[in-house]
Amino acid sequence: MNQVTQNPPEQIDTSEIAHYPNHKIRVLVGMTGSIDSLVAAFLLKKQGFQVYALALVTWDKKNPARSFVKPPNCFVENLDELKEICESADIAFYATDIKSRFDYEVLESTVGNKLTGIANISCFNCTKLRFQVLFEKMKKLKCHFMATGHFAKTYKNHKTNEFFAHSANDKDFDQSTFIAGLPQEILRKTLFPLSELKKDEVKKIAQTYKLDRKNQNDHKTMCFDHDSQFPTFIKTRVPEPLREPGNVHEIGTEKYIAEQDGVFNYHIGQTEIRSKDKLIDKQQGFEVVSFDYKEKIVYVGSNEKNHYLGAQVVQTIFSSEIDRTKPVKVYFKVNTNEQYYECVLFYKNNNTLYVEFTQPYYRLAESDKIVFYDRANKSAKILGFGFIATRGEYKKINRTKAYDKEKDDPFSSPEEKKAKAKKEVEFGF
Repeated sequence: MNQVTQNPPEQIDTSEIAHYPNHKIRVLVGMTGSIDSLVAAFLLKKQGFQVYALALVTWDKKNPARSFVKPPNCFVENLDELKEICESADIAFYATDIKSRFDYEVLESTVGNKLTGIANISCFNCTKLRFQVLFEKMKKLKCHFMATGHFAKTYKNHKTNEFFAHSANDKDFDQSTFIAGLPQEILRKTLFPLSELKKDEVKKIAQTYKLDRKNQNDHKTMCFDHDSQFPTFIKTRVPEPLREPGNVHEIGTEKYIAEQDGVFNYHIGQTEIRSKDKLIDKQQGFEVVSFDYKEKIVYVGSNEKNHYLGAQVVQTIFSSEIDRTKPVKVYFKVNTNEQYYECVLFYKNNNTLYVEFTQPYYRLAESDKIVFYDRANKSAKILGFGFIATRGEYKKINRTKAYDKEKDDPFSSPEEKKAKAKKEVEFGF
């Protein structure tokens, strides 16, 4: 394709990058605590782009209140080392302090979720924040594009002018779930230099070109997830009245098991369950299944109690390509590096839908982010996403019969009868 010689316009998107010489295109790369972002910046530099590196400072290990908590995966341990490596590759280096924004937009919501027993989605919130800051700095530095070391892809639909996020080639390190929901203005300006590579290939490039670092993060788990010290951290930030103790009950039977020091000490699927003063006997085969924050109850049960055949999903955002007038078979992920699972979507209203899983799904938490794809292999297109509201099995219920129950219930108010019947008709839980 013939390239034009003039400078690229500011409104250029990633689909037009081949029309201009690389040396005239400025790219701002977001740097993290892993080698991935370094390799991404290095590859862009090797291709002749004008590359600028920006480290986003989110965490202060010297803060006594945080010294005992494991830092987030994206934490840059040594800014001086990172700067030295970038400058040795002739990449201009910048750093910006976003600790206050990280506290407000990521940490506070994570603490709130732990207090109420709902899902930890810290990495999704962090990704949203980091991309937003990178986008702002890209415009301020007058760069044409931004880039990250995420294992993900984007493609443009030239008929609709819409950009779609896609999964990467490396199924074990695919990070496309993180970028689901990024606005079009960001997707059209973001490059993913590692999209066609596998993690092992990235490591080899880092070793070959001496991009390895002494302190680097290479984790596949959600930040602050199951961190044994995070409950202690919560105690330093949250007043005691909001950390009330409660009880552990067996789900289904409501049988009292033990006392506990607060919902925030537990997570769904946890098998090592500590009461106020001792571990609950593992021979009972219990794991944490759900929470009742208002009543301060942690519910435990057998492993099978944590398997679900469906869920109600709210706050959904979907591509305009989806036909919402009928059930749609798609694939989904909840955890970023897990396999794809098949499901059927039943659309409702108010950005709500019901998901029927074709096989039981293990360990689903309220407010988990669920991402939907068009197929179950590399380069799968993200069709949409939402958040888990209710976990349960979908059952077809006769609408007339359900509303007949309303007449036969002498103990509920008319409003309660209608609400109950409507719930049975719609969700069948």
